[in-house]
Amino acid sequence: MTTFRQKASDIWTELGIEISTLLIIVTVTIGTWTVLNYKAGTQITSFFTNLEKNKEIRNQSHDLCADTSPFNRKIRLNASMVDNYQEASKQLLIVMYRNYMPNVTLFPIFTGLVGILTLIIAQQSWAKVSPGVKSLFLLFVLLSGLFGLYPDIFHQKEAIDRNLQTYIEMEKMQIRASEINLSCLTDSIQIKQIMQQNTEIITKLNYYFNVQKSGLDINNIKVPGTQ
Repeated sequence: MTTFRQKASDIWTELGIEISTLLIIVTVTIGTWTVLNYKAGTQITSFFTNLEKNKEIRNQSHDLCADTSPFNRKIRLNASMVDNYQEASKQLLIVMYRNYMPNVTLFPIFTGLVGILTLIIAQQSWAKVSPGVKSLFLLFVLLSGLFGLYPDIFHQKEAIDRNLQTYIEMEKMQIRASEINLSCLTDSIQIKQIMQQNTEIITKLNYYFNVQKSGLDINNIKVPGTQ
């Protein structure tokens, strides 16, 4: 005959197993989110590193012009100010992207798990399924809702798009400033070469932006005409 102490011991043992399982799932989820956050940061930092190589071309164009007139000094000063704003936009974009990508990656995973447990519960009814299944179902619903609603509540995707567009527009401004600064050059061939380089930069920036808006992985972006 089962004593009260044995029943209590069995209940606590089962409860301990359930709590431990839930804690393990939460810990693994947090660890996965952290890894995805780091990976997203690495991706977008590499993305900007590649784009900012274009600044070397722009700086070369400034160096080609030795004109120190007040007009050209103002151009360089304005370009420097824009560069500071651009850097701030980039840093904010990196933070937003790192927080956005883990959420949109984990949301469909937990939504699928909720769907599987929903089928199990529908077959057996809520009253008949074990407490462990109920606990997992509620936890997965919570996590699915968290990862699904967070990006929408804070409009993360829209904010990322706006910030990236701002970054690109400021890059275009600096490219335009470098083209104006080239007016002091007399070598038409040299001017044409740099103008062509700047045109290619704008094309690449627009391509990056349009692909990024579609939600594709940054690592998979291939710019036409590049390796």
